[in-house]
Amino acid sequence: MSKAIVKKTAICLRSTGGFSEFLMDSIENVDKELSTTNIPKSYKRSKGNGKLIKQHDFTFGNKIARVYAWNDGEAGWENKNELPPPIAEDLYFGNVYIIGHNENKQVDIYADEFKKLLNTHFGGFEDIDSDDSWSSEEEAASDDSIHDFIVSG
Repeated sequence: MSKAIVKKTAICLRSTGGFSEFLMDSIENVDKELSTTNIPKSYKRSKGNGKLIKQHDFTFGNKIARVYAWNDGEAGWENKNELPPPIAEDLYFGNVYIIGHNENKQVDIYADEFKKLLNTHFGGFEDIDSDDSWSSEEEAASDDSIHDFIVSG
C-alpha cells in the first residue's frame, strides 16, 4: 500500500517581486535539502543554477520559516524581493521559497503569517507606502521663517 502524499502550504517569493501561497508535496525532514520535485511546476518556472540551498531560519510564534534560494544564476534573473537582515544584502536568483517547520517537521505557512514575519524582522524600517505626515513635534512654529514665504491672497 502506497503512502498518501500530504500537501503543505508554503510561500513563493516570485523573482519578479511579490509573493503567493502554494501547495507543495510535504517534506518529511526539513533538514534535508529542498528538492524542486516537491514544488508544483507553475511555481518553479524561474530558477537559479545548481540546487536550492537553505539560506536562513526566521523564528516567529511557534514556527520557523526556512528560506531556500539559489545563490547562482543568470544576470537578469535576480530575485526582486527584499528580505530582512541578516540575509538582506544577499543576492538570490529565480524564485525563493519559504517553508514552515516545527521540530524539523514541515507545517503550513500562510501569506498573512509571512507578512507578520516580515514586519517583525524588518523592525525599525518604515513602510514605503505609508502616508507621510507631520507629528505634533514637527509642526512649524508660528515664528518659523517658513511663514515669511506664505503670501496671503
